[in-house]
Amino acid sequence: MARKIDEFEFRGSEYDWDTWFDGSIWVLESGEDFTIKTDSMRSLAITTAKMRGLGLRTSVNKDKNTVTLQAYEKKNGEQE
Repeated sequence: MARKIDEFEFRGSEYDWDTWFDGSIWVLESGEDFTIKTDSMRSLAITTAKMRGLGLRTSVNKDKNTVTLQAYEKKNGEQE
């Protein structure tokens, strides 16, 4: 059964989203920058950007070792 508690210390993100979402183009390498599956990292980046109100361009390389991403500020009325 669910229960309510007064306090809980949540883990911080293990990823440096503030840096990676600075508008630059970043190449993230599996095993160095992230340890989850490459497609999962891409999905996590998209979800995190959306939660921050950002747009995100992403690409996974053919051998599935890197994710390239670039965050951007959405323009007024821009759809996800």
